[in-house]
Parts: sequence; C-alpha cells; structure tokens
Amino acid sequence: MTKSGASDYFTKDLNPFISPKDILQTESKTLPQGESIVLLNSRSLKSDPSTVSISAGDFATTLSIKSFSSKPATISIDYPDTILSNFKNTFSIQLLDSQNNPVFVEDDTQLKLVASDPTILHAPESVVIKKGSYFSLFDVEANNTGTTELAVLTSDLPLATFKIGVTSLTPNISISANDYVDRNAVFAATLNAQYKGSPLAGMKVNWNVKGASIQSMDSLTDKDGNAKISLLSQDPNTISLGASISGAAFSIITASKTINVNQPFQPAATSSTTPTTSAFSLFGINPMYIIIPVAAAAAGGIIILKKKNMLDGITEKISIMEKISGIKDRITQLREK
Repeated sequence: MTKSGASDYFTKDLNPFISPKDILQTESKTLPQGESIVLLNSRSLKSDPSTVSISAGDFATTLSIKSFSSKPATISIDYPDTILSNFKNTFSIQLLDSQNNPVFVEDDTQLKLVASDPTILHAPESVVIKKGSYFSLFDVEANNTGTTELAVLTSDLPLATFKIGVTSLTPNISISANDYVDRNAVFAATLNAQYKGSPLAGMKVNWNVKGASIQSMDSLTDKDGNAKISLLSQDPNTISLGASISGAAFSIITASKTINVNQPFQPAATSSTTPTTSAFSLFGINPMYIIIPVAAAAAGGIIILKKKNMLDGITEKISIMEKISGIKDRITQLREK
C-alpha cells in the first residue's frame, strides 16, 4: 500500500512469511512483480483470538484474527409454533458451531431424546444425523395439552433442553331435543357444533341411539354447524341419544342427552267395600245395619242391633215396646210403598 492508502504494485517477486504457524496455516505462494493483490488460502488452527505477523522483503504488517471452531458446539431443534394434540408433528434437529452455523457432521451422529412428561409428548428414543448432513427430521406425537421439556444429549456436547407446549382445538357441541316425548311418537333432535362462537361446517357426525329407531339423520354439519336426526320412540321409559363429531384439526368430542317417555294415565282405583247409603234411616240409624227377625219381634223376641254404639242411650228415653212399635210401623210403610 502507498502512504496515501492506495494499493501499489509489487516492484519485484516476494515470498511472504506468516507467523506463528501454529495459529494460521497459509499456503506458500510468491507475490509476483507487477501484481497488486494476491490471494492466499489459509486455515485457522485455533479458535482463540490471535495476532498474526506477515512480512515480505522490506515490508511487514500484523493482523488481529478472531477464529472460531467449525466443530459442533450446540444442539438446535426447530418445531411448529403451535403443536396440536392428537396429531403428529414434525421436528428438525441439527448441530451448530460456535457462530450458530450448521455443521456438516463427519460421521453418523446419534442424539438421544427424553420427554419429561411422555403423557403430553411422545418422542423417539434417538435420532441420527447422517454423515455429510447437518440435520435430521423426526415425528413426535402430542397426546394431551400441557407443557413438557424435551432433553437432547449427544457425546462431547452439553445437555440441551427445550420447553414445548401442546394445545388442542376442542369444539363445543350440544344436543337440543324435547325433554319428554310420547310413546311410539316421531320426534327430532339437533346437534350444534361451534368453536369459539363460530359454527363448524362439514364436521363428521356419529350418532348413538338407544330406545328409539332412526328415521333419518345428517352425517355432516351444515353451514350453521347443525346436524339433525329424526327418531321414533320405542322404549317405554327413557331414550338415550349421543353423538360425536370429528374433522379437520379438531379433537373428537361427544355429547349426550336423556329423553323421558310420557307414561299413560291410570284410572283412579275405587273401593268395592264402600257401603251403600240407604235413602232413609230409623231414629237416625241406617236400617241396613239392623237385623230384625220380624217373627221374633211380633212374639216379643229379642232385637239384635248390629250397629255398634248407635243405640246407646235410646232405652233411656223410650221403652222397648215403643221402639218395637215404631219399627213395625216403619216397615209396614216401606212395604206399602
């Protein structure tokens, strides 16, 4: 370089000397006369910052070099921002150098995987990055919602952990129908499916019916998220109606409803032992409760009163002959009528 900082030409052939050689290994090359720039292929031997001296003839300079290792330094895993339960999700794993650049491995490299909660996330036990490659793909199964840690370990590298959250798309479904139906009657029920207030159209519907026969049914939800079914009641007491929906990325969810069957009216029971009330009474006493042998009464026989406690005190007011005479007259009047 000139004193003004412009590039100059080599006035003669020069052989550069670069030191220290244990830090930077540079190919041997002559700086030819008349040239202003010469490229020298070099290789850093250490990953530490260092100072390199370069001299050629009467000229000399120094360089401050920051050298980084191209060997694997860290483990990196890439995965979707949203991991859905009940689905397989694809992860990628790779080795990075100290500058976070991908490293092409020189041999097959095995990495072991362990999930802290396998009920949330199920991962393979190990993954292999093939020789000459810098990454590998693998699938994990998300089983339940929650958060878990995925630990990755390989030789000569520190343990790496990744916090992974799993969410689910769970729709809301309901079944609407009458709470009571008549026997042997046709009735309808409607299933409605929504997600966060929006109707879910085109969802597959599986019906489960006990106590009724299906007349017609929808197997998919319409644009309003509805699916209808028509039923004929058969069970004399209750009908069990259930349904599940599935489709897209949504989790399978079920709903159910119990429908009661109206019972027929029962006639009121009547007593067969209720006594028939007579149209008249004797001394305020129903004559059906008095058995009087007429012949015995005419002969002054004994009067048998079957009505308990009904004639108490009568003998204190009238004599026995007056009672017999009154009874005779009453019986005579009845016969005449």
